[in-house]
Amino acid sequence: MTKRRPAHVTWLSLGVITVAAVALSGLAAWFSLPDLPYEVPPAYLLIRNGLWGTWGLLSAFGAFFGRPWAPRLILWGGLALVIWYWADRIFLARSDFSRANWPLTAVMTVLAIVFVGWMMSRPVVRKYFVENGK
Repeated sequence: MTKRRPAHVTWLSLGVITVAAVALSGLAAWFSLPDLPYEVPPAYLLIRNGLWGTWGLLSAFGAFFGRPWAPRLILWGGLALVIWYWADRIFLARSDFSRANWPLTAVMTVLAIVFVGWMMSRPVVRKYFVENGK
C-alpha cells in the first residue's frame, strides 16, 4: 500500500518533470534543426537531451510514486546533470551572454543543490521512500 506522499516529494517531482520537459522539448526540436554551423555535432544535442529527458521522467515517476530507487536516482543523476551542465558551459558555450551571467548561474546551481539536498534529507521524505519500498 502506498503511503501518503509528502508535499516536498510532490514539489520535487514537479521540478524534475520540468527539467525533463525542457530536455524533451530540445529532443523534439532536434528533428527540425536548421542547417547552420554548430559548436557541437547535432548528434550530441540528440544524445544529451534524450539522456536528461529520460532521467527526468524516470526520476519524477519514481519520486511521485515512492519507488525506493528514486532518491538515489535523483541525487546521483542530479549531480551528474549539474556536472554535465557546467562542462557544457565551460567547454562549449561561446556566447557573450553565457560568459556574462555565470556568477548568477553558479549561485542558482548551488541553491538548487542545497534545496534538493535539504528536501531529500527531510525525515518525512526519507520515511516515505522507506515505507513504500516495503
